Amino acid sequence: MAAESYRGESFVSWLKRTLKAPTYRNISDDEPSRSVRRVVIRTEIDLKKAHAGRVAALWIAIAFAVALVALILLENLKLLTLDSWLHLLLVSVAAAAILGAVLLALIFSWNCATIRENLALMREFYNERVADELGVAEQEDDELKLLKVRHQYRESASVVIEDYRQQAAKYKRRHDRFQTITIIGSVVTSAITTASVSFSLFRVAAIVISLVVGIATGINGYYKFRERSFNLQQASDSVEREYNSVQLRVGKYAHCSDEADAYRFFCQQVEMIRDEQAKRQQQLEQPVETKKE
Repeated sequence: MAAESYRGESFVSWLKRTLKAPTYRNISDDEPSRSVRRVVIRTEIDLKKAHAGRVAALWIAIAFAVALVALILLENLKLLTLDSWLHLLLVSVAAAAILGAVLLALIFSWNCATIRENLALMREFYNERVADELGVAEQEDDELKLLKVRHQYRESASVVIEDYRQQAAKYKRRHDRFQTITIIGSVVTSAITTASVSFSLFRVAAIVISLVVGIATGINGYYKFRERSFNLQQASDSVEREYNSVQLRVGKYAHCSDEADAYRFFCQQVEMIRDEQAKRQQQLEQPVETKKE
């Protein structure tokens, strides 16, 4: 999804462009399968972005809902006293934020459905293109056909590298944001708590900031953004190293007897890296109790 802003572009137009479901160019019937594969991978990335946007919007709605409930409970328990105008302002802001976040989540959900439809069609077309190319090459030697497939696999590896890097950068940004909120919020809470002795408004701010800090710390610890970023960046670097080494015939590929042997070993190495990355991802998603067992 588009996220970059253009010079002279208003915020409203940027928001419309960001929320709009991605559109894809028409693919000709004679498009090479490797080009179609790249489009498929980019579509998968767009689907992940739309899903992440939906999850983020839901978390924002939950955070404001919790803050609103906490404010109402504190007032009902007589632990907090606010002027009527301030109470109305805080409730209005929280309600507007909740409605806006829910609306964003619905828009991202619609985008996910649209992208899934496009992705299903592209995958079907990709399989047809691969079948057509293999059918044309029926008379060719089996080793030559296999070498072509491995060549195409290497071409698609560049998109895998970019996908890993984008995901690593995304998780790193999330970790940095939540960590910054935790650090700044902890310091500000300590300062505001001291001032809350004289001003009731500061007491409200201290409660809200403490709640935000707790939520940010819990999210960062549960989802392990830093570990996910590190694993993805490590996998990206490993695949890129294999991608360059097989072309230059250096490192592990220096002693390969011919091109077919080099590309066979390349496919084997990349699949091993991707399998290890998938296992690390599964380990991060396991509950702590499961890991201890």
